[in-house]
Amino acid sequence: MFSGVDTIARTTIYYNTPFSHSCNERQKAKIIVAPYKGEMKYMCLDFETNGFPTKNAPRNEWPLPFHSYPVQVSIHSVDGDTGEVEEVYSTLIKGATQLAPWTIQNTPIKLSDLVDGKPFREVLEDMATLIQPGDVLVAHNAQFDLNTAVARTAGRLGIQGGAVQKILEAPRFCTYQCAYSKIVFGKRVNLQKLCDHFEVTLNNAHDARADSKALAECVSEAIRRGVMIATQNAIAEQSGTPT
Repeated sequence: MFSGVDTIARTTIYYNTPFSHSCNERQKAKIIVAPYKGEMKYMCLDFETNGFPTKNAPRNEWPLPFHSYPVQVSIHSVDGDTGEVEEVYSTLIKGATQLAPWTIQNTPIKLSDLVDGKPFREVLEDMATLIQPGDVLVAHNAQFDLNTAVARTAGRLGIQGGAVQKILEAPRFCTYQCAYSKIVFGKRVNLQKLCDHFEVTLNNAHDARADSKALAECVSEAIRRGVMIATQNAIAEQSGTPT
């Protein structure tokens, strides 16, 4: 799929993308390649997973193959100069065999949808291809999205190599734990409260595509206001490769 795509091109991919808060409709996989001009992008990402087991849950409600296994990821980019938001990646991820009750009740994802998803290894390769020199990964809880959804899952599946390393070593910025959020809110807040602060509409929460879009719009507004996010802050908050 990515033959001929390298650091001189930025790739936009939509793959098995849920629409209208439903995973029943599909957009045909496509690749749009645009010239890469070396501009810095904030790559705002969000993972949905199969969830966590509830306390004392019976075995038939345990998320499998293990909890927090990724089932969906979406990435929207924000131009570091103009604040322009662009959807660059969205896919379902195959491999989960059981969803936690919370995931079933609060996300649009069904197990039957995941049959058409991409293998996790391929998703990592796609993500690594999208990240260009100078880009910063942004998440609303980077500890979960990068250290758990990416690093832990890759480790459990025995996936090693350049793609995982490139993702985990990229500069990162966490809107959940950054200094600005702690000062403004006095505590860690969910994505909805961050959106309220930046006057961003969050529709269809807990759909990765909706969440990454809203996060990107928050980052764009932060750039416009001149608050919260800057390249040097992202680099300073980078935690390195999780162990």
